[in-house]
Amino acid sequence: VGRLKGKFEVAIDNRDKRPVDIRLSGEGRQLTVKLAKTQLTVPPGTTTYVTGKVAGPRRFVQSAIAAARSMHWRGRGLVMSESR
Repeated sequence: VGRLKGKFEVAIDNRDKRPVDIRLSGEGRQLTVKLAKTQLTVPPGTTTYVTGKVAGPRRFVQSAIAAARSMHWRGRGLVMSESR
């Protein structure tokens, strides 16, 4: 049995007037999530993109990216999570 792999990109918009320091992480059951950057500073009024890769056991029903259950990020004054 093989493994499935996928690539993705996260876009982070900073609409504040100050730079924001962010820490990123991702997780999913039986998955390996790798991000090009896990800590970054997003300048005010800009969008920063971070690429990533996910790998996991071969699935018959869904892709490795679809199986990634959550992405977490932290910045000054905020802690956010996106889960599927």
